[in-house]
Amino acid sequence: MNTLLLVTQNNLEEMTAFAKELGERQKTSNSGKLLVSGGYYIDDNVLRNIGNEIRHCYEVTELTKVQVSQDQDNDTQLATMLATFIMQRYTTVPGPWLIVDSRFEINRDNPISVMEKLHNQNNQENSGRATTSGGGRVPLGPVIIGAEVARLSSLRTVSGESWRGRGRWTFNVCSWNQMSAEEYPFRVPSIEASEEAQSGGVDKGLAPGATKVVEVTENNNPGDLPVSNYVPQKIEPTKRYDGFTEIESGEVETPMTTAQMVERSALGDDEILSLNGSSSSDVEEEIISPPVDPPKKIDNSHIPKPFVPIEPDAYENSSRETLLEQVHKRSGKKPHPRTGVPKLIAALRELDLSKVQE
Repeated sequence: MNTLLLVTQNNLEEMTAFAKELGERQKTSNSGKLLVSGGYYIDDNVLRNIGNEIRHCYEVTELTKVQVSQDQDNDTQLATMLATFIMQRYTTVPGPWLIVDSRFEINRDNPISVMEKLHNQNNQENSGRATTSGGGRVPLGPVIIGAEVARLSSLRTVSGESWRGRGRWTFNVCSWNQMSAEEYPFRVPSIEASEEAQSGGVDKGLAPGATKVVEVTENNNPGDLPVSNYVPQKIEPTKRYDGFTEIESGEVETPMTTAQMVERSALGDDEILSLNGSSSSDVEEEIISPPVDPPKKIDNSHIPKPFVPIEPDAYENSSRETLLEQVHKRSGKKPHPRTGVPKLIAALRELDLSKVQE
């Protein structure tokens, strides 16, 4: 199960405590990716510490810093970081994502595995606990997002409102698996529990303003987590070292307005830190001054690419991602993200046979 942790100065202590507890309670293997996203003003070593607490629970860990202002309210910071994630990282790894932006007490072992099992069993786009109070569906507590990116349009923009409240109609339109309080692996506070009883199921939601992205690649040495910084308008060439990819960049020296922060985040203005166990100063840094008024770019990421079936003789040489897409588009059913290549090829050949028989 892929996991996104959103970190700001407002929820830093909570997220640190959550990461420590998760690292202790998750005991089974997990093939997903961890992405820790934080405000650019947060110290690199703080993000490294959070990543090190739970990196053993994931196959890959990534730490990222996003250009948000410390003066913005927590809801705006979290919404900006989530919008940046959806536009830039959401589709880079197969499978749904578990979103966490506050500390939630864990009430059973292996919570990641429990959430993944419940989500896959119900075969819905999104899963978790939510309230319908006030209209739509507002997620509470850690929530799994697995819908196609084109259907998450309201979460790709920022208005100063909590991303949970702003996405109430998006979550309402997408298929939803409402987990019961008994099976949900996170504890619901008493206030939320009473609200849940009135609205048919509610769970503790993320505290407003938690957003943080950090990338950590798998390594046996917990001090070797790379932190990368994305700079608007320009991304430096990557270079390999010790099994990690380091992206060099600099920080913007000129203070930015709230509008510029949101606009740059939409254009990919986040900071990727290279976590280098000993000290963040080990990362070579180059200062780049971006234009004061960067040109606006049209985001066409929501426009789906046309589907083109591949020929049967190309099945064996196709990647697993391509085969997953072929089965999904041709059958109308989305296969499990970890389905093996042989099973995917067998499914495609069955589709070919049924088409011939028709």
